[in-house]
This record gives sequence, C-alpha cells and structure tokens, in this order.
Amino acid sequence: MNPVKSWCLAALLMLLMHAVSPGQALRAPESLDVPYEPTPSEVVVIMLEKARVGPADVVYDLGCGDGRIVVAAAGRFGARGVGIDLDPMRLREARENAEIARVADRVRFHLGDINDARIGEATVVTSYLLNDVNLSLRPLLFRQLRPGTRVVAHAFHMGDWDPDEIVRHPRARNNVVYLWVVPGSAGGRWEWTTPSDHGELRFVLDVEQEFQFLSARLSAGDGPAVPVKKAELRGSDIVVEAEFQAGDLPAKVTCSGAIHGDTILGTQTWATGADANTLNWLARRDPVDPAGDWEMAVSPRSASLDGCSLTISRESDGNLFAEFGHGGNRERLRHFYRWGACVRFDVPVSESSSTSYTGIVEGNALHGRAVRPDSSVFQWTASRASKWQSAAGGSRRSRRGEHR
Repeated sequence: MNPVKSWCLAALLMLLMHAVSPGQALRAPESLDVPYEPTPSEVVVIMLEKARVGPADVVYDLGCGDGRIVVAAAGRFGARGVGIDLDPMRLREARENAEIARVADRVRFHLGDINDARIGEATVVTSYLLNDVNLSLRPLLFRQLRPGTRVVAHAFHMGDWDPDEIVRHPRARNNVVYLWVVPGSAGGRWEWTTPSDHGELRFVLDVEQEFQFLSARLSAGDGPAVPVKKAELRGSDIVVEAEFQAGDLPAKVTCSGAIHGDTILGTQTWATGADANTLNWLARRDPVDPAGDWEMAVSPRSASLDGCSLTISRESDGNLFAEFGHGGNRERLRHFYRWGACVRFDVPVSESSSTSYTGIVEGNALHGRAVRPDSSVFQWTASRASKWQSAAGGSRRSRRGEHR
C-alpha cells in the first residue's frame, strides 16, 4: 500500500475512534460513585438562588462534572467557586467552560475524591449525588463547615438530617431541591440575669439539640421550669419564646441572638398585657467537654447494653470522634455529632441499618434516647469512667490514660 495512503487511513481510523457523541466522549470512569448526569440550567439557578449566593460567597460543588454550578455562581452571582471531581475529562471540560464564560479567575477545579476534600472555606456547598453518597458525606460537612454554611442538594436527601427548606421545580429530578443550614451549637444550660422590680432575676434555659432542632425549658428565679413555646436555630441565630404568669397577667418573653462559642448576644423582649420592654440579652453556658470513657446502660436496666462502652476522643485538629465497644470489640463510629453539651451517634446493627443515640452531658452523666431500626425507642444512660474527672470548664483525663 502507498505509504501516504497508509498514513491517511491510520489517521482516519484514529478520527473515527474518537468521533463519538459528546456524552460518550466524556464518559465517567467506572470507579465513580455517581454516573454523570448534568443538572438542568434552570435548576442550577434555583439552587444558587435558594442558597442566596452573592459576591461574598465561596461555592464548593462536590462532584462538579462540567463545572456548570460554580461557573454560574461566578458568572451570574459574582461568587468564587471550587469544583471537585474524580473524572479528569469532566474537569477539562469544566475549565474550558470557565474560560468561555470568562470566570476562570474566579473558579478552581480539583481532581480528587470528595470524601477527602477540604471544604472549610466554603460558605455554600452544592451537590447532585445519590442518597447514600450524601449520607456518607454528612460527617465531613459537620466536621469542616462553619455554622451558617448553606448546603444545597439536587434531588437527593441527607438521611434523617431533615432539610430547612424544600423547593419544588418541574425540571429537577424528583421535582425537588433541598436546602440545609449548618447549625450552631446550642445544646446545654444557658444562664443570664434580667433587671426586675425586685432586683436581678436569674434565668436558666436548658436546651437539647439534634441537628438544627431544639427542645427547651426555661425557669425564672425559683419558679418551675416551663416548656419553651418556640425554639428555633438557623446557623448560629437562635430564637426562644416562652410564657410565664407575672402576678395576674401572663408574660411573654422573646429572646433572639447569635451564638458565639459559649455566649449568646442579642435582645430579649418582655410583653405583659399591652406593655413591652426590650433589653439586651447576654447568656452564658459553662463549657462542656464530652470526651471520656462512658459505661452505657439502658434505663430501666436491661441486658441489651451491658458491657457496652462509648469512648469519645479528640483528634489532633480538635475534632471529636467516638468508638463503641462491646464484647471486647471496638468500632470507630462514622456518624458522631456534637452540639455543645448534646451528642448524637449511630451504632451499626447491620450493613444497612443502625441504632441512633441522642444524649446530653450533665457532669459525669450522659443520658438520652435511642431509636432502633424498627423505630422502637428506649432510654439510655452512661456514666463517665473514674479515670476521667469533671473539672470547671469541662472534663479531663489523667495523662496516663490519654488516647491518641
């Protein structure tokens, strides 16, 4: 065969091998957890609008594909964006799309596993992943993201972390977009004083927390604690409403403020009859450290938790992790969350189910409720092992027994 014709034939064969449709040309590697399916442009806009994205935001898209979400965040909303994906061909397309949209100076794309991502600078996180992938990412979100960070997911939920808002849109898969706001740490006992006709009146607010949901009781002076009528948390912003009897008149107090560590700063409004008075609100919480070895039991006692233990330890970066011990075996728990004095952890029962424990630390005692996979509920308690001693400002363990 003529050498020139031979070369041309080889070139033609190479072109034919690569002349596939755009969807085929950028087919995701088989190792990816989620098949590539782009979010419709209208849904991208809805997601970013629902997260209230603006020029001050940093938007991280986990499993970014062709980069359309971070490109839109930069081009339409003026934000900065970061996309992370395992597929190098998709990332090449994403960078090309950023160049075309003239936002390459405002976005970055990284090749890597989203489970290993460092996303702490994000103010908004977006995803279009499957339910089980979202759930596996949940601990990472709580470990790295600051309170108030918005998390938006197209079509798929986060397990029993209920969303703050749900948006319906006909172009969205399953017709739904979810929004969560990473909650601050409100759990524990808050105390403050308020001027009254009889001097300073002391208030105590006991808060139990699971994700962004609160239940609370409020007591004034020596009076009995009353259930709080309203307790809401959005990011670090908290609102509490309760009603008392002030003599012959009912009194209503509304406290609203922002949580800063173990302090709340805001305002409290007292309404008695037609009169209302607004004052500054400064509440403080004694620091609580749940770290320690906890011996668990069911209340009333049964054999189901005999010999079980919970060890809560601190990693080098300051984050807490938990291990569950039973029958000589010890397992690190993937789902462990802490909000002030409140904790939540899931103990696997099988590959697809677990028992969820919620509790609150009070000195060297930890108690709460648990929900089994069959939805049955039981009360549980735990006591801190003697090598841990309760101290002002938290708990500590002797150096001899320290964990890594």
